Amino acid sequence: MQSMEQLAEHAGHLLTQFRNVETPLHCIAGSVDESFTCRILDAIGCTATMTHDPREVADFVANSSALLVQLGSTNDMRESGIATAIAEAKKHRKP
Repeated sequence: MQSMEQLAEHAGHLLTQFRNVETPLHCIAGSVDESFTCRILDAIGCTATMTHDPREVADFVANSSALLVQLGSTNDMRESGIATAIAEAKKHRKP
């Protein structure tokens, strides 16, 4: 188990990594949480792209530094977009 000091140090390291990445993080969040998630990522200095449309999500993920999927409320289009995004992230070995 990590101490609080180790946890804070690790969190600081991760935040620095987010700020130093030149390519955006692609994020798919539930419809209720989309705006909140975008504001949090912006607050930590992370550039984010957000689409779940299966017709365009593969290109966004291919050109991103990583993929973040926050599961929440969903619908058929969002589920299809999530599946496409995950497949694309795996294909390009994106975290």
